[in-house]
Amino acid sequence: MDHSIVKQFYESGLENLALEALNNLPAAVEIKDRKMTNLFLNDVGLAIAGVRREDVIGKNSLEFVAPAEHKKFIESTNKLFLDGNVKRITHLVTNGKTLTIISSTKVVKYKGNPYSLHNWIPATDFPDLFQLFLEKEKFVAKVRAPLSREIIVLYKDQVIQFLIAEGNFVDPTLTLLSMSVHLHIQQKYVSHIIKSEFGLGFNDFINYLRLREFNRLQTDPESRRFTREGIARSAGFSSAPTFYRAQKKLYNLSIVLPK
Repeated sequence: MDHSIVKQFYESGLENLALEALNNLPAAVEIKDRKMTNLFLNDVGLAIAGVRREDVIGKNSLEFVAPAEHKKFIESTNKLFLDGNVKRITHLVTNGKTLTIISSTKVVKYKGNPYSLHNWIPATDFPDLFQLFLEKEKFVAKVRAPLSREIIVLYKDQVIQFLIAEGNFVDPTLTLLSMSVHLHIQQKYVSHIIKSEFGLGFNDFINYLRLREFNRLQTDPESRRFTREGIARSAGFSSAPTFYRAQKKLYNLSIVLPK
């Protein structure tokens, strides 16, 4: 690739051409931050929505979504920033009218911060495509296969690395959600991996790891000056009752874990 051409492109101010191209694409292009704040909407998007740029930029997207769909919209936005790629149908409310759009969205990072890049079209302008989208969604939902063995192995390695190698299981604030966000793996996949590979639900698996750590700490001469409850807290248990319940439930359990 001739990098001098790329350099010339920017030095000559031709980035304005890129902006002009965005403004004239035959579909809306929209950029938002993690808080759903509208940062950019091209001219086509403004025309489709029937709004002025000053009415949109800097505003939260929830202002343009039907109230009944706020919860669904927030959930899909969280899923988007977790997965990085989402297709959906949304009802926008502009000038008192409801506009149904089909959107395809990806997450991009700029200077370390995530932004959502949206490409959308009015469903009413493409009724055949709208119907195809609906049918495809039904089809995908119906025939979606379980995770492949290759993906399971990949995710398992990441789970083990995070929990055991890095020792994050001792964090008493650890949750399935916080772990999935950190690993950029959906909660259902993390849960599935742990259940299928170790035979335990997420909470029981974490408590099992903490019990192993408790037993290890008990043999450490440095721990003799601590109570059982104190050692349990060092192992990650948030309270004595939680420790004793886990000990009673998982006492005789033995799982072979990767080293």
